[in-house]
Amino acid sequence: MTSLAFPSTRWLRHVRLFIADSGVDNFARIPEFETFAHTAPATQTLDNRDLNFTFEAGDWSRGTSAPGKFGTDYHFIDTGTGANSVRWTPALVAGPYEVQVWYTEGANRATDAHFEVTHAGGANNFTVNQETGGGAWNTLGTFTFSAGTGGHVTLTDESSEPGQVVIADAVRFVPVGLPVGLSVIGTE
Repeated sequence: MTSLAFPSTRWLRHVRLFIADSGVDNFARIPEFETFAHTAPATQTLDNRDLNFTFEAGDWSRGTSAPGKFGTDYHFIDTGTGANSVRWTPALVAGPYEVQVWYTEGANRATDAHFEVTHAGGANNFTVNQETGGGAWNTLGTFTFSAGTGGHVTLTDESSEPGQVVIADAVRFVPVGLPVGLSVIGTE
């Protein structure tokens, strides 16, 4: 029996099974095949290397040298008009989540990096000072998300400060309310 686990929740459209040895009669037999999904809220951390991270527009560069990065690298782009963006899209169980961002800090960072959190109730915009507070989780707020991949966090290059950069590294969704892994069955 083989079990596969992903480092963070992924959404899958297809599951493919390769039969490496069909046996002596050249017929493959699959006595059991199961897939499982989360049914209770769980913390999801999406790094810039995850499948759930996408470049929507712009020529974002990869960086590895700044201290305080999450994982092995991060992406950055010169500040601009907001035409360039990246997106983190989690696959969530419905419920409230605290949304947190991670970036590397530095003197050449925008003090008004534009993040947008899209959730079940709409969208909220935030400006984050990326010159300070890097190398740690920074909370944008708590929002209710519908089940699935409809919610996301977008970061653009928009800034009023020319000559700076915007850092895209990681976003975390932390369930709020019920303890992780527990769900309410009923009440008396």
